[in-house]
Amino acid sequence: MVEEYSMEECLQTSTTDMSTTTDMSTAAMIEDPSFSITCMSTLMFVDKQITSARPLLVANKKSPTQCFMRCKLNNECWSFDYVMTSGQCRLYDVKAGDLKADDQPGCLVYAVVRG
Repeated sequence: MVEEYSMEECLQTSTTDMSTTTDMSTAAMIEDPSFSITCMSTLMFVDKQITSARPLLVANKKSPTQCFMRCKLNNECWSFDYVMTSGQCRLYDVKAGDLKADDQPGCLVYAVVRG
């Protein structure tokens, strides 16, 4: 389930859990049973995959939230896609304005905002 919140709402929620959004103007929130609600990114394409670059890293993760955390910890990562069916997480150094995405069922694309 994905919902969009304002910066103020996102910061209020994140102060009680993993605070990762001090540099965001808007945020997509993902509710994942294995994590508390975590503010994530400003761009999401459902059923798309990034096609404009080679990934920095490919890993298997249990959720988009875990993929996001991996991206946030990598200073070169500006976006990622997550394949829901396989759990494949791909990190990219492509910024939101440069993202190109093609259809791939069950794939989520996120752009991470860095200050």
